[in-house]
Amino acid sequence: MGTCLTCAPLFIATMITSLFLASALTLSGVIQTDNGKGVKGIPVSNGDTIVMTDGKGRYSLPVIEDMSIFPVLDGNWEMHSQSKVGNSAFPFYGQDTSCPSKVDFIIKRCPLNKNFTVNAIGDVQVGDIQELDYASRTLWPELMADSLAALNLWLGDIVNNNISLFPRMRSMMEMLPVTSWTMVGNHDRDVDSVRTRQVASFGRNFGASTYAFSEGNVTFIVLNNVYGDGTRSYKGKLDERQLRFIANLMKILPKDRCIVLTAHIPFAYMSNKEDLLNILKGRGDILALTGHMHAVSRNFIHGEGITIHELVGGATCGFWWVGEKDWEGIPSALMQCGTPKGYFRINFTPKDYTFTYKPTSLDYNRQASIWISGIDPIQSDIPDLKDIEKGDILITVYGGCDSTKVEAVVDNTLKLSATKEKLMDPNVARIRELNKLKVYPTKYSRRNPFRHTASPQVWRLHLPVTHHDGTHRIDITATDSYGLRCRTSRAFSYPD
Repeated sequence: MGTCLTCAPLFIATMITSLFLASALTLSGVIQTDNGKGVKGIPVSNGDTIVMTDGKGRYSLPVIEDMSIFPVLDGNWEMHSQSKVGNSAFPFYGQDTSCPSKVDFIIKRCPLNKNFTVNAIGDVQVGDIQELDYASRTLWPELMADSLAALNLWLGDIVNNNISLFPRMRSMMEMLPVTSWTMVGNHDRDVDSVRTRQVASFGRNFGASTYAFSEGNVTFIVLNNVYGDGTRSYKGKLDERQLRFIANLMKILPKDRCIVLTAHIPFAYMSNKEDLLNILKGRGDILALTGHMHAVSRNFIHGEGITIHELVGGATCGFWWVGEKDWEGIPSALMQCGTPKGYFRINFTPKDYTFTYKPTSLDYNRQASIWISGIDPIQSDIPDLKDIEKGDILITVYGGCDSTKVEAVVDNTLKLSATKEKLMDPNVARIRELNKLKVYPTKYSRRNPFRHTASPQVWRLHLPVTHHDGTHRIDITATDSYGLRCRTSRAFSYPD
């Protein structure tokens, strides 16, 4: 009798360890609707090979080490499920159970979501119950109240080496109104020198580490590029099985299908990114969403007929849950680039996408910070700020890159354009100096370990002398042709 995944999560992954490979050379099953009718032409994969279901919904795949079985559904199909954690292993086959020879999936029709929003959530990285509480009081209230997003995409490092927190994190994801899709980060692995065994705990709680799913006209390809090299060491790399899976997927995806690559380590830093570019040759522009860096940045990776626009999403734990605590006892955790802890919201249409950065616990319109020289009372005590002229304004654009155009309107009439600068974010410069002066950290806070590093997100403009006194309003917009949409405003008043 086969395993029928009737009440399984939205995305089903059956993970099978190498202990049982001798018992079966193939695994088969049926993809069917809830009335028992088989569905023809549904791709099914073991994370390497992809086969299509026949006229009765049947499939058969070779059994390979530590594999996951999953269908790759178009945007008008979904699993017949109640779970809000889309990539959950059901069941995970461990040491005390046997490998099945048959696994069935039940799917149902759903409306094609042509316009939708994705929350791309980098490194929550909770290491203990205290940090879990920080996440539950910053990120979770926003996600629980979010009625606009279609799904949450967690970009790895869900925990910080404390895999005992996986069940709690999964339970918290189940509280959210939309489906969560997860991937492995370097801090989500078991301590094991064999790469294929390093994700066993992740698999039991969240499911496959390599898979694909669709929303609307977008196919998301989720990859585990944390390539283990010893007990804790690793590098960014895709193994041969994952590369074959991507190549096989490209053979069945329509040429006009929007593709989003997702992984934990930025693709720009992978040792074999050229292999990926060769597989994606001729696919045009592809979006990539990654985490890992605890800083927001943008990378552009070029190949033959392919450009990967990589959005490195920073971290919702910021700089590892450190820094001075606010009135609720939550660390500021400002990142080195000057971006507060938060996540990206990507808005997809049938032909394009736009994105903005959402700092947690701040208003949605706080998409950049504005620092104005001549107002900060301790400016003269901060080496990186003391020589900046009165009237200079430094703008840190969350998610900006070299192609971003930053403009300002002062008092609804004066229009100014900003220039990109290699400067430290003013807030980072201030905190760093207060750390050096032993003002920070205060008791019960942990030091934010800032380096003396320029931010890739700082622009400067200069107010004319006529605006060097009095009270004013400034409105900032930042845009680029790759999808960034950013705005923020503030009022300011110069001292007499």
